[in-house]
Amino acid sequence: RTQMKEVVLVLLLYLSGVSAIHLETKIRAPHFSLTKIAFSVDVDLLWTWRTNDNVTTSHISPSTCKVQMLIRSPQEALFANEVFNATDASTGDLIQTKQFSIQITQSGTMTLTAESTLICQDETINQSASEGDVWLLNGYWSLIPPVATIFLALVAREVIPALFLGIWLGNLLLHHGNPLTATAWAIGESLPRAVDAFTRVQIMLLSLFLGGTVGIMMKSGGATAFANALARYATSSTKGQLSVAMVAACLFFDDYTNLLVTGNSMRFVTDKLRISRAKLAYIADSCSATMASLIPFSSWIGFELALINDSFIQSGIDRDPYLIFIQSLPSRFYPILTWVMVLTVIISKKEIGPMLQEERMARSGLQADQDSKKKHTYEKPRVINALIPLLTIIVVVIATLIAQGVIAIKEQQAQGINISISASTIFANTDSFNSLIWGTAAGSIVAILLVLVQRIMSLSEAMEAWIYGMKNMVPVLILLWFAWALGDTINQIKTAHYVVNMIGNSVNPGILPFLVTVVASILSFCTGTSWGVMVILFPLSVSLVQSLAPGNERLLVEVVASVLAGAVFGDHCSPIADTTILSAFSSGCPLRLHVKTQIPYALIVGGVGLLVGSLPVGMGLYPSYVGLLLSAIIIVAIVLIFGRSVGAYRPGDDRTDVLPNDHDQSLFSKYVGRRITETLFWRSMVQRCYRRKGYRPQSDESTESANEIMLEEIE
Repeated sequence: RTQMKEVVLVLLLYLSGVSAIHLETKIRAPHFSLTKIAFSVDVDLLWTWRTNDNVTTSHISPSTCKVQMLIRSPQEALFANEVFNATDASTGDLIQTKQFSIQITQSGTMTLTAESTLICQDETINQSASEGDVWLLNGYWSLIPPVATIFLALVAREVIPALFLGIWLGNLLLHHGNPLTATAWAIGESLPRAVDAFTRVQIMLLSLFLGGTVGIMMKSGGATAFANALARYATSSTKGQLSVAMVAACLFFDDYTNLLVTGNSMRFVTDKLRISRAKLAYIADSCSATMASLIPFSSWIGFELALINDSFIQSGIDRDPYLIFIQSLPSRFYPILTWVMVLTVIISKKEIGPMLQEERMARSGLQADQDSKKKHTYEKPRVINALIPLLTIIVVVIATLIAQGVIAIKEQQAQGINISISASTIFANTDSFNSLIWGTAAGSIVAILLVLVQRIMSLSEAMEAWIYGMKNMVPVLILLWFAWALGDTINQIKTAHYVVNMIGNSVNPGILPFLVTVVASILSFCTGTSWGVMVILFPLSVSLVQSLAPGNERLLVEVVASVLAGAVFGDHCSPIADTTILSAFSSGCPLRLHVKTQIPYALIVGGVGLLVGSLPVGMGLYPSYVGLLLSAIIIVAIVLIFGRSVGAYRPGDDRTDVLPNDHDQSLFSKYVGRRITETLFWRSMVQRCYRRKGYRPQSDESTESANEIMLEEIE
């Protein structure tokens, strides 16, 4: 076919009188990049046929031509020099675009020149050149937008202004430091393009459908009846928290479904059992992505396997990605240890950090729970008005997930692809977002039909309740919108590439799992996306393993586990992550409060997993299951030693089983901190109180009086 193409082409050229092929080039350089970070430059090859009197050989065949391409700067610094055939070897067609990888160490505006020379049968046919500008900055500038966003969110206690600041700073870097241009592009480009992706529109749509379903459940009294029914079995706050974890575990197949259903359905139960909204959000957030990332037949599996497989192909590794995925499960320290932490704090009834105050307020009945205080106008709320819509969502989601996967597999089998129907292949070939939309829409329809059939509401009242539920989802959608825009901006300024480039290729292979976990955590924390970090890190980390320790399958498994676990860790801590936002709002907890109360637990789990798990296991000191066991023991010990009791609440009982103040302290405070305090500070505090109150102790009696005064002032 290639020879026939050339014969026809030469014949047409001969009849038309055209003598030679002619080449023009057009360079397409990126608008922005970082110094010392490789970026791609595309050169378009524009082919024409024209008369060339300088060519002695007429009617030249394109297959005999070569192109020499040079890419240089005005200072004559050469960045690329390549000679390639003018036609594609497999198809015989003329090459239309050539891509080059460029790395520049200088900052500022750099003009790149692409110079091409067309050579046919040892004759130079023609030469052409084109220019393109690229704006280069030092890599540390790319850290400013995410760091400034997180700092302002923590200081100002407002997330949306902090997110917009990050978007604006990113655009300021992209547009040569011009504040007016940065403002215009942040509002006119970054925000509109954030909802341009189809999957993001799907997330917004399923959130609205679920919000409408919950609105009908609340207005009809179904949510209250569901809470009352479940409270018969969850007879205490401890059992209530275990029920939340159990519901989250049952919804393992998708993290978004897990967050939205668990938070919206269980908050009515936790309110009745005086469990804080912050604790509900923590349990829901901790049990969603951790389960979905671990289960080998969840909505994550297809995405994860695709990334692992592509990384293996790029690095020339001949391994089964699914087998490597299964082997990496024991080394996923953060997702597994998060469950250890959740169960430990629930069973021990002890809390650490800001969660202690929230739980104590909830147990004492002082925490304001808006949904529990809303009065329903229906005297006999029925549990079916909440249970049936929820079951409809779950059943439809699971059924459509399986149906889509089976249909996709059968289509591949019809095309001759050797693939079997199994749980892993079904979930690897399905579309979870479609299933979620269908499930939440079905839940809304069933909820409306239930209240209409029972004549609890009229159609107009049902639609009003449905829209009311959607209105409650508007804040979370706005936060998601701004978080997506910030994530896109951070990707444009290549923050992740800069952080990865800081690792280098000269590290000890044994600490590679530790470093990859740290980098994945930092990137997902700053960008608010675990999947986006996986896309960036998998090819880079796998290629690092292949270059530092080729053929080391144990290290390969550990690095794959580190990418998956580290991405979940950073995403779990990030205040701009969509899962963090969804878990907070579905649980009715302020976002800042959720982040503040959750981070201590996440940092403990992540730190122990890194130091006791990833680092020694990567160094080969002991296998992963030993690291898991040691890490779990340490986490349980930290909670028991440093945690403080909050007790359990039982409905109908006005008191809780919180210990008296004399014993209501951590074991560390009781046996260590108290002794240190008495030894170092007691005498100086007594003397201070003496001076304040004018006492001059002359006997043991006056000393005891001063001690009493001191205790009063301390209180």
